[in-house]
Amino acid sequence: MPRKKKPKRRNRVYLTPAVSPVKKARMQISYTPEQLLELKKCSEDVFYFIENYCYIVDPVKGNVIFKPFDYQREIINNFIGNRNNVVMAGRQLGKTTCSAAYLLWEAIFKSEQTILVVSNVFSAAIEIMERIRYTYELLPDWLKPGVDGYNKGSIAFDNKSRIISRATTKNSGRGLSLSILYADELSAVDIKKQREFWGAIRPTLSTGGKCIITSTPGNDEDIFAQIWRGANNTYDEFGMPTKNGVGQNGFKATKFTWSAHPDRDAAWEKGERASMSDDALFEREHNCNFVSADETLINPMLLASLKGKDHAFVTGKIRWYSKPMPNRSYLIGLDPSMGTGRDFAAIQVFQLPELIQIAEWQHNKTDIPNQVKILREITKYIEECQNENKLHREGDIYWTVENNSIGEAANIVIKEIGEDNFAGTYLSQPQKGAIKRRKGYTMTNKMKLETCARFKSLLEREKMHICSKALISQLKVFIAKGASYGGKGNEHDDLVMSTLLVVKMLERVMSFEDLIRETFQETVGGEEDIKQPMWGSHATGQMQLAPH
Repeated sequence: MPRKKKPKRRNRVYLTPAVSPVKKARMQISYTPEQLLELKKCSEDVFYFIENYCYIVDPVKGNVIFKPFDYQREIINNFIGNRNNVVMAGRQLGKTTCSAAYLLWEAIFKSEQTILVVSNVFSAAIEIMERIRYTYELLPDWLKPGVDGYNKGSIAFDNKSRIISRATTKNSGRGLSLSILYADELSAVDIKKQREFWGAIRPTLSTGGKCIITSTPGNDEDIFAQIWRGANNTYDEFGMPTKNGVGQNGFKATKFTWSAHPDRDAAWEKGERASMSDDALFEREHNCNFVSADETLINPMLLASLKGKDHAFVTGKIRWYSKPMPNRSYLIGLDPSMGTGRDFAAIQVFQLPELIQIAEWQHNKTDIPNQVKILREITKYIEECQNENKLHREGDIYWTVENNSIGEAANIVIKEIGEDNFAGTYLSQPQKGAIKRRKGYTMTNKMKLETCARFKSLLEREKMHICSKALISQLKVFIAKGASYGGKGNEHDDLVMSTLLVVKMLERVMSFEDLIRETFQETVGGEEDIKQPMWGSHATGQMQLAPH
């Protein structure tokens, strides 16, 4: 009797109710009365849509419905009620989650919307898109719009709305007529790229598109900081409050620090500060204070507090913050340039014994002969001010030139004019051995590091006082670059370099003026103390100074 064949064992597939990740475009679907009612509620109330249908990934609880906290509801309400919004919020407060949910709601329930999502790098923009896609895919099919295009960097719905993600560059909005621009972490973008991006995108928004900018703060000189300050200027030209607290630049400002989160308390703050081991980092990332994230020479907390002031008067193109006095001494440093329009030449003037900045000059199209003539004019003007009261004239004038490469051309001009035609004394670095050196100061890399250390010490110990807003701006982008310091990216550092010349002159003057030596000896050593670099670890932008 033939054996019966066993029936083939088939793998069982258990189907569970689920939604399709992506709904096909223009799919015919029958709605129940309840679904139609839900559609209406969702389209009219963004919070109903979010709190009933928007899933997010919670780092602890996993896949959950998004239930916004009170401060998050305020953020979204401001998105709805204002054309332009700038949000400054601490890290991990869910500002990006709020924005992603709101943008999806706009794209689903409003047709023909073009929404551009940009972030500091493309991968960050893609991450925002992943949040939007995640929420979309978990919506019920009857709530989803159909999709014409669905890929890593963009979504196109069949209601003619689309969401596009790109990195923040000058070409981000090229070819787009935007309904909404969402720029995330704008302060994390290089300052130059911020300027290029904002200059290129503003015409695109001028036709009526909305703009949402969210970021933790960074450098208080960047575009995000400028927009933030403008948004907080909520009084019109007549001194009256603007409508809805919108700034004069048209942006509504919203700010939330770490304490806005209901699960964070003093114990959380203490633990977070301890884990960061850097107050500047905590102040920027969680307290939303403008503190540079770069490894700046000067302590970033101090940089954030420096404000500068407007000049009191000008002579030619020289900005004077105060008039020279007859009973004070002056240090004047020229950092020359070719004057062809690329690099700037700069002159700094500091008053002793206060070591306070009283004047500054900067230009990029003045040739070297005229740079030297301006230096001479400054020395003569100070001499005239000192001679106004001959009975009490006690001050001296010291000046110098940075003589690296093109600086030697300045020395040639000085020789042609004659040192005797300059007021004061031309200081040079001490001669060592029998080798005759050029006049002025040669800023070698070793000398630059040593002078940076002294400059840092003077400024951070409040022995040196800066008035120039332009100089403060350069200090905020004067960062560690390899084994030295310089302007970040293509940022200029001429005002800083001319200030370093003043610091070198101060060291020289200390060797023959008792009052100056007594005033600064605890902060700055003499020439004999600079045989080796004075700095060690500067991982947080703070230099370890050797004791004097």
